[in-house]
Amino acid sequence: MKIALYLLEYRGLIGAFDTIYYHEWKARLPSTRAASRSGIDPPRRPGFPLRGSVHLVAAIAWKGKWIALLLGVIGAQIILTLWDFVVEIAVRRDLGDVYAGERVTHAIMGILYGAMLATLAPTLISGGQARLL
Repeated sequence: MKIALYLLEYRGLIGAFDTIYYHEWKARLPSTRAASRSGIDPPRRPGFPLRGSVHLVAAIAWKGKWIALLLGVIGAQIILTLWDFVVEIAVRRDLGDVYAGERVTHAIMGILYGAMLATLAPTLISGGQARLL
């Protein structure tokens, strides 16, 4: 299960690059378009520990109702990410769209997240009897 954590960590590093380089520096999203995206970020905050503190996720033996909670947070994060894709179209209209490199970065993050879920699934299906570390 360490693989799932490594994948989540790599996804987090690429996400940090995406945010700093494309969102803040190149597109200047926080300063010019923050109001347009503010409706998405507050519902995402409960999932930030999953995205930013992978060791918190790893330290818990996910069993029973906790698995349902984890799956709920993961599902909500996926839905909010898809919503963000739609909102991004309107937010980036005056820029022409998402930058080509940013689109590739988003695709890589999606692939890493999917791979993480695929490696995490056996533990969750087995009832989470083992910790991730």
